[in-house]
Amino acid sequence: MVMELQTNLDDVSPEVVAHTLAALREAGAVDVWSVPAHMKKGRPGVVVHALVDPALEDAVADALFRESGTLGVRQHPTLRRLAARGTVSVQMGGVEIAVKWGRWQGRLVSIAAEYEDAARAAGRMRVPVKDVMQRAVAEARERLDADGAG
Repeated sequence: MVMELQTNLDDVSPEVVAHTLAALREAGAVDVWSVPAHMKKGRPGVVVHALVDPALEDAVADALFRESGTLGVRQHPTLRRLAARGTVSVQMGGVEIAVKWGRWQGRLVSIAAEYEDAARAAGRMRVPVKDVMQRAVAEARERLDADGAG
């Protein structure tokens, strides 16, 4: 079980929202996001969400109050299911590229190359980053399928 913290913000700049999300991550939130919303009097705003281990709830709520200036935070216990996950590394252009994977009930359901690694390799190889990402995923998929890792 995790706690979901939420607050509505309609009186802060996008930069403050971005800074608040970063502060929530630094305080220990498992995941953070914001969703555009219409607030009272037709004002545009955002709803900030954070998933938090209950042991870190006070620290994350404190960061939310401190960084956003909100006057209230909603909290809800929520259950979540997690895929098994891990990382494999592939080499391209002399760069090690991390490829994240996820398995649900033994099936590979997610596989993605880390952008920063792929971009570095693409620069060295002088090829489009999308091509490096596709090749890295293909190589990682072959390795994962061959050994059933994860």
